[in-house]
Amino acid sequence: MRFHGAADAYGWYRRRRSELARGGALPKPFYHARPAADAAIALADLERMLMRLGRTGQKALTDRNADYPATAARFETLLREGSYLMP
Repeated sequence: MRFHGAADAYGWYRRRRSELARGGALPKPFYHARPAADAAIALADLERMLMRLGRTGQKALTDRNADYPATAARFETLLREGSYLMP
């Protein structure tokens, strides 16, 4: 998985989490074995990164409040360290 930025990664994470929470049909990335493994690993990695940002960081990404620019920059740094950010 590769993302264009913090907003792209966070949007992907939120969509996958809500699809999994609703149950029913599996999200598209989980249809085949290889994409399922990649998506599951990316989901777990993004969750760990978001935990490192803390509750205020996650709230800033969700609400896009005054802390958003600093939080997005920190999240992009974490994405870059995990090789999830496109060059």
